[in-house]
Amino acid sequence: MEVSTMPQGKYNRVSVVLTCFAGCMIAAPAGAAVPGCANIPNVARLAFAEGSAAHVIESNVAAIRTAELLDLRLTTTTDTIAIAQGAPGAIPFALTNSGNGEEAFVLDARIDGTDASITGFAIDSDGNGRFDAKIDILLPTRRTTSLIAPGVTTALLVLVEGGVGTTGTLTVNARAETGSGAPGTGFTGEGDCDAVVGATGASALATVTLTAAPGTDLSQISVIKSQSVAAPDGSALPARGATVTYTIQSRFGGNAVVRSARLADLIPEGTTYIPGSLSLDGATLTDADDGDPGGFDGNAVRVVLGDVPAPAVRSIQFQVKIQ
Repeated sequence: MEVSTMPQGKYNRVSVVLTCFAGCMIAAPAGAAVPGCANIPNVARLAFAEGSAAHVIESNVAAIRTAELLDLRLTTTTDTIAIAQGAPGAIPFALTNSGNGEEAFVLDARIDGTDASITGFAIDSDGNGRFDAKIDILLPTRRTTSLIAPGVTTALLVLVEGGVGTTGTLTVNARAETGSGAPGTGFTGEGDCDAVVGATGASALATVTLTAAPGTDLSQISVIKSQSVAAPDGSALPARGATVTYTIQSRFGGNAVVRSARLADLIPEGTTYIPGSLSLDGATLTDADDGDPGGFDGNAVRVVLGDVPAPAVRSIQFQVKIQ
């Protein structure tokens, strides 16, 4: 705005320009959401000229602080998951902090329609949907995540123990630790600053249908070991120099697929392994660590069975000599 005055008596012409400047103590791209708890100061400047002299006068600083918006999304990667009866399982979920400030989230879950049980929650560190105790992070008893930055999605696992029963439903709830409720509900001084509930109510539900994986009851899997002795004199006496043949049967009942099965057997003390005696289902295996599924490492025989479609029986044999 410019204001001009005509000379009147001893007064000179004065030009006035009023400019408003808004400054922020944050740096955000155009169109990006303003982070929670950011200070937004505003200063007006009055620039004017009196004769040949230029002047600038600034107003006081009028500042506001943005509230922390509490919002989230909770999604599943699948609608239905089969859980092995009597075995642990992991159900993957994805939690997104869709608010504008760092926030921790409280998790809860229940199972209806089956006697499967919930044993805990974990952060799925590699996002593969399976629980690995070496890298995945178990949440504490109160089931609260660490702070999640705005816009960040965290992969979660609900850990369950499979049970006997009909099809059931797993329901998972997540809510902002600062607070939840009707949109617009405020929490003065909570969170990083004043917080307000967003459109989601700062709470979300997600459900997955659980089914019992057929034939994967652990009671249907067994390992049976037997032995026979052949002494140098032709008898079955376990004397020095006698050969002991061990037969190990891995039995898989039902009609599911058992994943990543492998067997190891230490050579008993007082005996030595007979090289080249290892076999699987009648087929000879080499002792070296090569392309076939078996081997002898100096202490034990090891055989990789891999994925086994049940029902099936896999038979392993090897021999030792009594010293």
